Amino acid sequence: MKAEILFPEVCNLYADVQNIRYLQCCCPELETVETPLHTRPAFLDEEVALVYMGSATEKGLMLAVETLLPFKDEIQAKIDGGQLILLTGNAMDAFSQGVDSDGAWHFDGLGLLPGRAQYTMMKRQNSFFLGTFDTVSGPLDIVGFKSLFGHTYGAPEGNALFNTIRGTG
Repeated sequence: MKAEILFPEVCNLYADVQNIRYLQCCCPELETVETPLHTRPAFLDEEVALVYMGSATEKGLMLAVETLLPFKDEIQAKIDGGQLILLTGNAMDAFSQGVDSDGAWHFDGLGLLPGRAQYTMMKRQNSFFLGTFDTVSGPLDIVGFKSLFGHTYGAPEGNALFNTIRGTG
């Protein structure tokens, strides 16, 4: 099984790449490929079970969008074909319609996910998350930490990865 890490040099804001390192510890046969910025993603040309992209600064997200934009239609086709993509932190903002900031700047995302992120730079929200993940053997407890400057608006409710018990899902 192969996992691809997109742009680890910029999409690793809170050491997010360690999520994949943890999977490697749990599944030693997991092969990983790290795709640097300005490079065609491997999952577009080869079999990759999981594509992963972590949190980034706003500039990092802009660079990720710039890199992925020429492949937008191919990425959409892969998603439509069932490609699994895990986006943590604000990485989903790059795949959304775009980001607006109270700092009077904005950038368009890939437009592959609904909604648009609104950042309020002077009002960071730090929160803990408690939830569950449904597995074939029953629910698995999930505990996490979130640190963000904004929220995504206009995205439909439902189809969440985790069931929220406490915190912002």
